[in-house]
Amino acid sequence: MRPPWRKRPVEAPERRSYTSDILAAVFQNATRTANDAGKTAAVEAAAGYVARALAGAEVSGPPWAVDMLPPHVLSQMGRGLMRRGATVWAIEADMLTEAGYWNFHAGPTADKSGWTCQVTDNGPHGSRTRNLPFDRLVFVPWSNDPAIPWTPSGPMQNASLTAALAGNAEEALSHEAATPVGNVVEIPSDGAGADQYEATKEALKSARGRVWFQEAMRGADRGNDPDSSFKQKHVGPMPAGELVSIGEQAYSRTLAAMGVPPDLFQHGANSQGQREAARRCHLNLIVPLSRIVERELRDKLDGGIRLKHETYFADMAGRAGAFQKLVSGGMDLAQAAAVSGVLIDDG
Repeated sequence: MRPPWRKRPVEAPERRSYTSDILAAVFQNATRTANDAGKTAAVEAAAGYVARALAGAEVSGPPWAVDMLPPHVLSQMGRGLMRRGATVWAIEADMLTEAGYWNFHAGPTADKSGWTCQVTDNGPHGSRTRNLPFDRLVFVPWSNDPAIPWTPSGPMQNASLTAALAGNAEEALSHEAATPVGNVVEIPSDGAGADQYEATKEALKSARGRVWFQEAMRGADRGNDPDSSFKQKHVGPMPAGELVSIGEQAYSRTLAAMGVPPDLFQHGANSQGQREAARRCHLNLIVPLSRIVERELRDKLDGGIRLKHETYFADMAGRAGAFQKLVSGGMDLAQAAAVSGVLIDDG
């Protein structure tokens, strides 16, 4: 407790650099949302990667089911999972129709068989809204809260703070990049009415590129520095190093939140690191997502449907390394091959 005769200590103001003040001003009104983060390169890189990977899956099953799952449908399923947090499709007689909007009307229990869904699909000249039972839908969520299982949540909704960071960083950098770009040429001013440098100005204006001319703040008769005259000074984006660093961190964190190893799209990553990132992404993201989608398709369309991905190429180096270690440890060649899976294509 402070004695009454002792003055209250004066708190020293927080000392921050000019750059810190600018960055605080940039981010103090952080109003970006998951939808805004969807406009960033990281989200599109992850969504595009998953979409292309699912499009490349080999579909097997009854011919009519295979016809309902062409590459562009599987691609949209992957993109919907990454961007919207779910993919919802109405099951038609011979095709799947993607829902532009959907709204579940949950039944009295968590049993999804009693749910119905208001589904809207759009065309160039109108839209169609229908109420469909749950078994007439292909519904694959990225995740859901058990308290509201009818409301899916995607990676950017789950990592909403990262989404806000990424959106604000990208917006700040885009504003910085939108500044005028060119060169400023300082010309001396002698205070006279006529401009004796007019011919030089016109000659420079016809040069390639954009040039701005600025008369010196002080005239030649008042000590204008002649060495600075007619020298170009570049004008253009100069983002603070801290802002660039925040943008890079937001990029990596967004990819990680979406299940994609940042090294896969990291500028300057070496080929070995990218191969390892591709392997981890394939085994830890693409294959599990495909299994989830496959299960829903088997439940709603036909139990014989399978989505196959070639996993051997992605894990070949790891299996070869395991095989070599097992053989070096004294294991029989055939047994080592079986244990390591080096000869098994389990896609």
